[in-house]
Amino acid sequence: MMKLPKTESPEEFEKICRDVLCIKYNLEFDLYGGRGENQDGVDIRAEQNGKKTVAQCKNYLKPNSSKSLIESFTKDMKAVADTNKNGVIEKFIAMTSHDRNTTVEDEILAFGKTLGLNTKVLFWDNIEEIICGDIALLRTHYPFFRKCELVTTGSIRKMSSFFVGRESELDSIKKIVESGNGAALVTGIGGMGKTEICRKLFYMYEGEVGGKFRYIGWVEWNGSLQNTFYRSFLKTLDIEKVDESFIATKRDIAKFGSDLLLFIDGANDISPDDQIELASLGCKVVVSSRHGRIDRFEAVHTCAMSEEHCTGIYKHIREKGVRDNTAISAIIEKAGRITIVVELLAKAAKAKKLSDSEMLAELNACGFDLSNINEKIFETKTFNQNMEKLFDISGLNEKERGILKKFSLFPPIPLNHDIAKRWMEQETFDLLDDLVNRSWLEENDEEYSRLT
Repeated sequence: MMKLPKTESPEEFEKICRDVLCIKYNLEFDLYGGRGENQDGVDIRAEQNGKKTVAQCKNYLKPNSSKSLIESFTKDMKAVADTNKNGVIEKFIAMTSHDRNTTVEDEILAFGKTLGLNTKVLFWDNIEEIICGDIALLRTHYPFFRKCELVTTGSIRKMSSFFVGRESELDSIKKIVESGNGAALVTGIGGMGKTEICRKLFYMYEGEVGGKFRYIGWVEWNGSLQNTFYRSFLKTLDIEKVDESFIATKRDIAKFGSDLLLFIDGANDISPDDQIELASLGCKVVVSSRHGRIDRFEAVHTCAMSEEHCTGIYKHIREKGVRDNTAISAIIEKAGRITIVVELLAKAAKAKKLSDSEMLAELNACGFDLSNINEKIFETKTFNQNMEKLFDISGLNEKERGILKKFSLFPPIPLNHDIAKRWMEQETFDLLDDLVNRSWLEENDEEYSRLT
């Protein structure tokens, strides 16, 4: 979350607090009284159904002001309690520009309890979070701050429900795009989580207010850079000719310059000419690819995840029941600690209602083993043969396998639900949805896509 500057004006701070309370409690709060007036410990108040919620604001900016802050709040709380003989004050909120301090919070809450006041403390951290979460509120009090603007057209698939680890890779990519040469290549064998790492960063930057980038975009690779850009950018969406669209899109990207962070996912068949084009776009770029090298790009290699993180993913998917840690460790080793394979095995075991030891027995029986996976093996029949065994272990029938084989003919770009159903010759969505539930297909809003 973006860090907002604190105002030095007590009056402006009260207005910020009032607007924050309106958002937080969905009530109409008003400023009460003015400087120098007797306010009985109240700066802001709201009333509903005969009950009042009141707040006191302290714009204390000095880091060593905890003691005086507590003393000031307790004085106001006494004044509020003295005027609350009829019990109409339902809640007292202590609001401060002070950074979060558990000692301050504990003492204020404890004192409120002795007075019989239902007390809540909001530090600057809490206030800042609410402001950043409401664009209208942000623009009112911080008009010079802005949220990242999306410049591409396609829907971006949601994050995995259980993203873990990858701190090193995330930090490396951030350094490249924020302070390095601005061109990051996220590389590694398929299934290691390159796309998920990129999605994590995309949503982090896209939701950041007043951050490093003014514009952001996400496109799925479609055979060439020209095809990838075609009708993928809002400003050139209506240009029908592919070559004209490509020229106009590159011109617009150059205008955005370093204010734009562009993600290009799944560029596995990138030509030398496209590599040159990529390096000369003029914006900040993150490319995910099985290519180990692109000229003028800094590579961030995605290796196998730690056993601890793989275990976390496996157990998260399996959910209920007593887990056999020894069997899980062996399953993860056979999966080569490849993120998507761990996920597929966990979902297969769950769907077939197998215990961890039974799942391990099935892997042993069919000879499934990716424990020695590396770049060379990934491109050979050895890997493909193991994936065929995974089809068998997952219990995919011929119709489901046929759907996946048809999807493999397309680049990993989303297909509309109805188009996918028609092209896959399905009368219903049942098989497609079942493949999504078992992680063989991905789904976002009204679209399906194959795994990258």
